[in-house]
Parts: sequence; structure tokens; C-alpha cells
Amino acid sequence: MPVLFPRLRAAKNFVGRCVRTKLHGIYVRQRLRKAGLSGQTLEPIGFTTAAGLFAERTAPEITAVKPNRRSARKPLNRWTIYPASTEDFPLPQTIEADDVGGFRKFRSYSHPPAFVYRFSNAFYHGDFGAVVDTKQRVLSDLFDGPANFSQALRTKSEPCFCDGDALVLSSSSNHYHWLIKMLPRLHLVEQAGLSASHFRKLLINWPTAAHGEAYALADIPARALQVVKERDFWICRNLYVSTIPHHAPGWAVKYLRRIFAPVLRNVTDKSKAIYLIRGDTPWRQVRNEEEVIEHLKRSGIESFDLSQHTFLEQIGIISNAHVIISVHGAALANLVFGTRGAHVLEIFANAENQKCYRAIAAHRQMTYHYFLAQQIPTRGDPNRLDLIIPLEKLDRAVDLMLASGERRS
Repeated sequence: MPVLFPRLRAAKNFVGRCVRTKLHGIYVRQRLRKAGLSGQTLEPIGFTTAAGLFAERTAPEITAVKPNRRSARKPLNRWTIYPASTEDFPLPQTIEADDVGGFRKFRSYSHPPAFVYRFSNAFYHGDFGAVVDTKQRVLSDLFDGPANFSQALRTKSEPCFCDGDALVLSSSSNHYHWLIKMLPRLHLVEQAGLSASHFRKLLINWPTAAHGEAYALADIPARALQVVKERDFWICRNLYVSTIPHHAPGWAVKYLRRIFAPVLRNVTDKSKAIYLIRGDTPWRQVRNEEEVIEHLKRSGIESFDLSQHTFLEQIGIISNAHVIISVHGAALANLVFGTRGAHVLEIFANAENQKCYRAIAAHRQMTYHYFLAQQIPTRGDPNRLDLIIPLEKLDRAVDLMLASGERRS
């Protein structure tokens, strides 16, 4: 008898596992079939747009109203949060003889309408935060990629399911993309009548320690955060996803300052002049950075590598600075935490570098300056060229920046 009971238990456990496996297999096949997949793989084969799908299905549109039961049964809903708009910015100040930075082409930023969509049984691919329709096409207007993106996305073979409401939150580890493009999606969803606590899953990719710290500071529920693994794709009964706010619109800057307001209230000292170190980043390295750091130190300008600091420390460093000098890079996304009237000097490797940080500085009423450094010729992406900062040119740019601040005061 003592031998019999363990054997019966083992047999019972074995049968139980077989039954659970069988039932799970039936459930997976039903969910995949209902979502329109014949197998267990998701392989995007082209591109379309959410706007195009919405027009095809002529689904009801709701503006800034919480979805009700009737609307929730529709396969596709769209909430219009902000209409199309244009923002005008003054030309930046510079020591350059003419507009070598190409800012005249970007005096105005045109923002497309901001939408929140709800899809039934939608696929979330994960790579680049791609939302995929039932014909396995990527919805390009909900996709954080360049307009000419043509790379084939990887096949996903491990389906995961969310039987409640899920929100596509973050698909990038890059600090600028995550802070300026991803977190403000929560604001768009709030304007549609839903809070972060409403969702069973908040889908995120490539989270960093700073992301986790920021989610906690912003009271985003950790229980709902779902990291999308490399091979997984998700099928969600109701998948909510917003358009991506490109070019740092003013409402995004205001929202970020609001959710981190308790941290900003604790900042007191606003007296530092700082330089943001590029360090060993894989692109736009400053080849003479040690020399630049020592040169600026003699003028009382401190240097910080924000990648070596917590998110809370990054907020403190930027909000305490009245002068911020940096090569074009993601660390400048933290300008949203800067103080009004601060002076910003952005150093470009070439005129192809994007002009997004000028917009953030303008929203924070900072004085914005720039100049072009000496680029290192390579065959790589012109937006990623290494550079050398001429010290004499740096001194002239800093002098002009401080002189313009004295004139304003």
C-alpha cells in the first residue's frame, strides 16, 4: 500500500497535465481561428493604415467619450483626441554665418490628428511596436518607424492572449522615443475616458531600469505591465493603441510635467551650468570629449553622463541647470524637465540631425542655440556621424548664449 499511493498520485498528476494541455491546445486553436490565423505564426507581409481600415469599415467614431457596451462590441472604434495642428517656432540663435543647420525648413511643425483606436482580436507583433491586422499587414500610422521603413518584421511563433483590455504603451528602449513618444500615449487614452488602471495589460518592449523607476513615479500599475518577449506575439480581445506623437507637441510636454510634478516640486537649486556627456554611445561619439570636458570644467561647467544616473537623478540634474550644453542625442529629451528661461546649446554633427529638441526648448520657453561641429567622414548614416568639437567655436557659442541671456534679463 505505501508504494501504491505515490503511484496513484503520479498517475493522477500525469492525467491532469494531459487534460490541461489538451484543453489549452483547444483554446489556443479557437482563439487563433477566431482571430483569422490558420497556424500559430504571425508573419507580417505588408503595410496598411489604421485610418484606411477605419474608412473601410465605416465604424462609429467617438470623441473623448468613455466607450460604452454597445460601442465595445464593434470591431473597430476610433476616438479623435486632437485635430491636426501647426506649431510655429522662431529661428534659433547661432554663431554660424547662415542657416547651415537647415532650421528654416522647420520653422513650422505640422501635427496630424491624434487618435485612439480599439481593435477586436488584434495582433501585437512586438518588434517596433507593430500592430497587425487580420491580413497580417502592419498598421504604419501606429508604428514608431521612419516613413520609408521597409524592413521585413520577424515571424512570431509563440501566441499569448489577453482576454481583457490591453494597451500598447512602449516599444522602444531609446530614451527620447520612450519619454516623448510613448509615455504621452497615456494622456491620449485618458482623454478617451480610460486610465492606466483600467487595462489588464500594458504592453511594453525593451524596458530599462529608468523606465521601471518612471512607471512607479507616475503611479502606473506595475501588475499590468507586460514585457513582450522576443518570440511572442499577443492576441488581445480589445487592443487599444494611439497614434504616436511625433515632433514633441506641446500637450505631450505638459502631460509629462504633470505626471512627474511631485518630483519637480522637490527641486530647489537652479544654478548649474552642465554639459551632457556622450560617452561610449555607438554613434555620434565626440572624439575629443575628454578635452571638451576639461575645457568646460575650467569655466565652471560640470559634466554628467545621464545614462549613469537614475531617472529621478536625471530629472534633478536637468531641472537644476540654467545652462545645458549637449551634442544632439536622446539625453536632451529631459529638456521637458528644464526650467523656464534656461539656455540650451545643441551641437550637431551635420544638418541632417533632427530638430526635435528645439521644439521642447520652445515649449519650456528656453533660449535655444546651436552650431555645427567638425564631422568625421564615414560611409554610415549621416544622422549618426562621429564629430570633433572645436574648442574655440564652442567658446564663441557659449559666449553668445550667455550674452543673449543677459540681454533678456
